[in-house]
Amino acid sequence: MPLVVEAYGVGAAPLLRTAVNNAINIGGSFGNASNDGGYSIRNLRLDGMGSAEWGVWLVQNVRNVTLDNLDISGFKVGVHSTRGAPYGVTSLAIRNCRVSRNIEMGLLGSFSDSVIEGNHFEGNNFSGSGLNHAIYFSDGSRTAIRNNTFNANSTVAGVCRGGNVTVHGVVDTLLIEGNTITQSAAVDTCYGFAVTAGYTTFEEFRNVVIRGNTIVNVGFIAIAANAAPGILVENNRIINTQATTQLGVSIPANGGANPGDAADRDAIVRGNTVCFASPQNSTAIYVSGMGVQVSNNTVVVGPDALTGNCVP
Repeated sequence: MPLVVEAYGVGAAPLLRTAVNNAINIGGSFGNASNDGGYSIRNLRLDGMGSAEWGVWLVQNVRNVTLDNLDISGFKVGVHSTRGAPYGVTSLAIRNCRVSRNIEMGLLGSFSDSVIEGNHFEGNNFSGSGLNHAIYFSDGSRTAIRNNTFNANSTVAGVCRGGNVTVHGVVDTLLIEGNTITQSAAVDTCYGFAVTAGYTTFEEFRNVVIRGNTIVNVGFIAIAANAAPGILVENNRIINTQATTQLGVSIPANGGANPGDAADRDAIVRGNTVCFASPQNSTAIYVSGMGVQVSNNTVVVGPDALTGNCVP
């Protein structure tokens, strides 16, 4: 049986408030090598008051943790997962949470055998830094990010300037499915989904699927990938109503992976719909490399890009 921490009785969800450190730590501290686990934390509000470090910190070796129906706001990072030897952070489920107005990141860290689903990320990284994102995932395996909504993250004065969902490192088996990213306006540094090399060490992304997502009014690239051999990008909707230049799907993005990273090859890009109301020299699908397959993508431009399947 898990240890459950949750609201008791009726009325508003209990509020845990702190201006320093973290609201909830799971896993002890750095150096802890025991495989701690079996926690369910749900139906609470966590408030960092604009200055505390992390809402929930998963430390070193943690397994079987569920975060459900939490409201996490006002921290530097909403949920921070810091894995360590020998087990890491595994079997993490974050469901039905509202992660909003955190200074740097909504969710940051490394984990495996996990699911992030049905959450709402809004207004995180309100400095607009290109180094911060609603979700920043690195170095994990067998993880799904699905059916989440992302609204106005990384924005300053209504304009997105930083990341939304970013993946770096070494990742195997990642599903990004059924999510919606919405911005009102954006500059080039605002990406939608980015599965790209960002470190000086070796990086690769294997068995990656980006499927059935909707991306509205981001910046230069809606779906970016490199160092991702065999990536599948299918049945996404990319909508841009701004008078800006955009790449809908770009593989290999950012000039390609570094020479020492996994090869850019065998990408499959199919069944996507790209809507550019004001094309401005935009390119819907930019894919190159050995063994790539591009098929059945639909491009809609001009007034038609404001109707039908192009409406979010």
